[in-house]
Amino acid sequence: METTTQLDRGSASIFVELKDGIITVTHGTDEVVLFSEPVLAGTWDAIWDAINMGAVKLPNVITTCKV
Repeated sequence: METTTQLDRGSASIFVELKDGIITVTHGTDEVVLFSEPVLAGTWDAIWDAINMGAVKLPNVITTCKV
């Protein structure tokens, strides 16, 4: 059985902002706030750790870019 890899052809975007101890996640195209809560110190780093860990673990990721 042959395994093929297909790119996800979907489209999605979010905007994540940390300001004055509050993380706000906004929908990328219609600007609806999806999440907004106060967070503890270190949360921003934890978000990046999760993104970077997911990029390494996902088998369907072709390339990753670390900022």
